[in-house]
Amino acid sequence: MKTIFTLSLALVLAGFFSATAQNYDIENKKIQLQNAMKTKAGQDWWEPDTLYNFAYYGENAMSAGRCIFEYKKLSQGLLVIINIQAQSDNFWIDQTQITRTYDSKNNILNETLKDWGNDSWINSQLFTYTYDSNSNLLTRMNQNWINNSWENSKLYTCTYDSNNNLLTEINQNWINNSWESYDLTTRTYDSNNNELSFTRQILEDNLWRYIFNQYIYTYDSNNNVLTKLSQYLSNDIWQSSYFSTYTYDSNNRKQTHLYQTRQNDSWENTLFETYTYDSNDNLLTVLTTYDSDERSTLVTCTYDSDNNLLTELRQSWKNDLWVNGLLKRMIYDKNGNGISSESLRWINESWQPTNNSPAMSYPTTWISLHYNNMQNSFGMHYRDKLTASYIKVSDLITGVEPILEPELNSVSVYPNPTTGELKIENGELLIKDIRIFDMSGISVFNTQQTTFDVSHLPAGLYFVQITTEKGIVMRKVVKK
Repeated sequence: MKTIFTLSLALVLAGFFSATAQNYDIENKKIQLQNAMKTKAGQDWWEPDTLYNFAYYGENAMSAGRCIFEYKKLSQGLLVIINIQAQSDNFWIDQTQITRTYDSKNNILNETLKDWGNDSWINSQLFTYTYDSNSNLLTRMNQNWINNSWENSKLYTCTYDSNNNLLTEINQNWINNSWESYDLTTRTYDSNNNELSFTRQILEDNLWRYIFNQYIYTYDSNNNVLTKLSQYLSNDIWQSSYFSTYTYDSNNRKQTHLYQTRQNDSWENTLFETYTYDSNDNLLTVLTTYDSDERSTLVTCTYDSDNNLLTELRQSWKNDLWVNGLLKRMIYDKNGNGISSESLRWINESWQPTNNSPAMSYPTTWISLHYNNMQNSFGMHYRDKLTASYIKVSDLITGVEPILEPELNSVSVYPNPTTGELKIENGELLIKDIRIFDMSGISVFNTQQTTFDVSHLPAGLYFVQITTEKGIVMRKVVKK
């Protein structure tokens, strides 16, 4: 069966990594600009080596893809190549390649996107970046490969204040051999560098017009967001749309969030969220209540002894009971790196891959893997499962070959095809868990034994997932 793998380009160009991606999350106080990964002194640091992803489309359809990362040795361990492949008829097929170059400060200078065709890599898109002396991103220019040359497409230009806060961003399109502006965002800040306002405009008849929403924030003495007001422009007058109010405990942990909407010249309560935490400041629960109890939801999280997120359970309040909805569960290696993450839905009184629901014709969930003990993460839309292996950055920087470990590639499953008995050849690798999935992605067998019997399973193609101390191996087997 031929499978198709599609990856969000925006996700790839953001580098997958929360630590390196350009990200703006005002309510969680995270403002991150593009930068190179760095090894922390006295601490091992890891980055993804290979990322596998899976999506299930009903009973007999699945897509699988992988991303292979290559890093620059004897440097900062900079990511220089991402190879994106899809699985088709049991073979990995090249799809896209992204290459990066850097300046002396390890800022990304160029990202070149190529597509595989006619047995060679063909240029597709080029992204070029410039920076100021503080490594703030000044411009990003997008170009497309047309008629064997690079043609301009879009240009983003940023300005900053003396505290390196992003002030403006102008977006332009290349039209008739010149750059024409079409979009402008503007931000203001207080003396503590907290964002006070965010506005967006478009250019019409050579005038900037406020036609998008604007946001206005207030803060407490600890720089926590207290309120967020959203407004829209109507007849040249700003009209209020919604209003969020937050409270915090003595440890500056968010306790409540009240969301109100403007109705008939008054504020109407729409939803109310409450948060709880454990003694290690890990988020335990988020309870969301609406004007109707039947819409209320509860998210419950669990963690391991190293404070790595293990499960995230989402439930809905129905008929005076909490009803299971969505479950995300993660597995980590001994270094605190997520080697498996999957998203499941509660269907017919059991947990099944998200997209086996009759109402789901395609994947819709966002799924993440955390690594370096929750300090970094990457994720993808439209996937049911991610698995990953990692490489230690310090080994790249020093040029020292890492201590040889049993290769995951040496793990085998035999006999294949089989009429009943299966054996796992794992060498010195410690096996933590073995699961067999059918073509619909449903787990049909689970064991920790390296020899087991599957004669009870119907004939067909199955996926054997072997979780080891070093990572996860997926193998296909045929049951006669």
